Amino acid sequence: PDAPTSTGYAPNDPAVRIEGDWSKNDLKQALLGHPPRGLGSPDLHHADQMPGSAIHEILPAEHRGNKALHPNKFNQGVTLEMRQQDRNLHWWYRAREQGADEKLPEWIYDNKGPKK
Repeated sequence: PDAPTSTGYAPNDPAVRIEGDWSKNDLKQALLGHPPRGLGSPDLHHADQMPGSAIHEILPAEHRGNKALHPNKFNQGVTLEMRQQDRNLHWWYRAREQGADEKLPEWIYDNKGPKK
């Protein structure tokens, strides 16, 4: 993918993921709906700013203010509520892909974090 030209970040492109090792803290953050800090706290980009389109991970410096990635002058229907729901769900499942089920089972099965 090439963020400056938006190549690889279109609705029909395979989802872009930031690669790297996830720490336990990254897993915990993601299970709470936040991006992993150890990977640069990636933003989520809705391809072409369209609901239902591919969601790509991208570093904030490459995403924010990038006119190639945001060609539409106006919001195309992605609401703040949709962004929040997408963010929570995206990072929850990414943490599970990275082994949270095995490393933090108490965070997975009650969705409340560690038991006290």
